Amino acid sequence: MNEEMATAEKKWATAKYELDKKNKAVPVALAKAEAAEAAAEAAGFKDEKLNKEASTAIAAWRDAKVKASTAKKKAKYKPFLQLPYLIGLMAAMAAFFGIGTWVMGRSILKFMLGFVFVFMLAVLACTAASQTTMQNLGIGYAAWAILFGLIISNTIGTPKWVKAAVQTEYFIKTGLVLLGAEILFGKILEIGIPGIFVAWVVTPIVLVTTYIFGQKVLKIGSKTLNITISADMSVCGVSAAIATAAACRAKKEELTLAVGLSLVFTSVMMIAMPAIIKAVGMTEVLGGA
Repeated sequence: MNEEMATAEKKWATAKYELDKKNKAVPVALAKAEAAEAAAEAAGFKDEKLNKEASTAIAAWRDAKVKASTAKKKAKYKPFLQLPYLIGLMAAMAAFFGIGTWVMGRSILKFMLGFVFVFMLAVLACTAASQTTMQNLGIGYAAWAILFGLIISNTIGTPKWVKAAVQTEYFIKTGLVLLGAEILFGKILEIGIPGIFVAWVVTPIVLVTTYIFGQKVLKIGSKTLNITISADMSVCGVSAAIATAAACRAKKEELTLAVGLSLVFTSVMMIAMPAIIKAVGMTEVLGGA
């Protein structure tokens, strides 16, 4: 959910809350008006004080109804139209990736034509993942994208006009660069000097240390496998392994091994680490870090 959608959702929720308050106030005001009118009627409408109280209570009831009606109009949910935003985003991304495609000597027109299909598939995956049940089950857009890809490739097959835009490695490398830029210029500024220290000092030290350990102690024969595993461990897991493998021209088998090790150890540590953290009495914030 982007900031504009979140603002609209918050505005609607606030209006809904106000509507609930106004709706609850109407029966209360009506009961008071009926009680005041009954009291004035019992006095034969001859008591000026009771008559005034009845008039005031009736006016308050009418005012409560008007406010409830106004609040109802404000609380009416208006669907957030995403189509113009999506079209603009698709055009911008097609132009951005299209320039890179042109620089690599490929047809930019064929790429843009196929990119429309790729983008629509991505939107479909994100839409499926945003469903409440899927969010509760933890099924993200990546799983849906894989599922849709498997269905297409095993039924009708990938259309020829789409293949020009199916450039997985190109998208992953570009995404990693953009993700790194976001972390460096966004998150690091947010957390300050400690973040800069971790990014520019700790991470390189871990990368170099694990590489040396692999060469000198574990005696890993392939340097490309060694650096791929080191990047996987020290940076950001599978994404770093994919980018590093492409940069150092590692074999597909080496990348598969590095990714497999990462997934296995991640699965084990997700179960083991919370128990260890709890056993040693570590705080949740420190343990999560």
